[in-house]
Amino acid sequence: MTEQPSETTQKPQWWRRALDFLQTGFFLRNLTAMLGLLVICFLLLNVFLSLYTSHGSSVQVENYEGMSIENATQKARNRGFSVSMSEAPYDMSSTIGLVIDQEPEALERIKKNRTIYLTTIGQPREVPISSFEDANDELSRYRRLLNNLQVKASVRETVFDAKLGDSTILHFFYQGRKYLHSDERRGVKVLQGSTLEFVVSKSKDDYVRTPALRCKQLSEVRFLLPGLDLRLGETIGDVAIPADAYVYRQEPAYKPGGKILRGSEIKVYLQSEVPSGCATEVEINAPPSDSGGLPPEKDLTAPVDTTGGF
Repeated sequence: MTEQPSETTQKPQWWRRALDFLQTGFFLRNLTAMLGLLVICFLLLNVFLSLYTSHGSSVQVENYEGMSIENATQKARNRGFSVSMSEAPYDMSSTIGLVIDQEPEALERIKKNRTIYLTTIGQPREVPISSFEDANDELSRYRRLLNNLQVKASVRETVFDAKLGDSTILHFFYQGRKYLHSDERRGVKVLQGSTLEFVVSKSKDDYVRTPALRCKQLSEVRFLLPGLDLRLGETIGDVAIPADAYVYRQEPAYKPGGKILRGSEIKVYLQSEVPSGCATEVEINAPPSDSGGLPPEKDLTAPVDTTGGF
């Protein structure tokens, strides 16, 4: 009687047949064809995406800031970029036509034919100036208002006026024309970047009247000179009590209408007795003043040389 093969003896034979099939040329050829097809599909997909997105052909963006707009535009177009320009408000601290900003930023990589956006400093325009009253007529404050408008200010002249504070605006010049407060109130337009030349006040003149010190005691002179912004220089004379001594000569000498630079020294000569002729002079008993007690003189607009004569 023939024996039937057991289940344990049939199983190894099934796996052996499967292994043999995987080793056949038919299976290997089909497997190779499938793998090749996958590789071809992968390559085609990458090539297609590269062509579609231009991936791999990006160009680095240069730094165009600080260049003239003409130079920056030429360089950008030479690298295959389009250029779009815009103007920022005028700034007198920057040069007109220079690139101050760009998008995309320098060193970024972008595709060709992309647009580079460049920003330059725009041209100056005419602007209405502020009222002097907005700065209380004071130049340093008004200068800040002009700076906000991109307008410069300079001092053309200072004029002595004891009734006004220092740097009070009197009038200004623009393009050779003089403008008063009345003109400013009606409205004045100036070009940005231009300079307004101001005439302002000063509360102290650079010169003071030469005081008449002859016949005065040294103690009185010491009291008088600081009030005139003058200084006592060398005192000459062999006297027992200098404070009670009288001035008989001074350098520079006193002359009616004469002026001396503020802060200067005056040299005096002393003697114990009252100088001759002092009893009949008005200023010996008059209160101390820069004119020696004489009536104030008129139309004294220019300094007079007081170095010669006694």
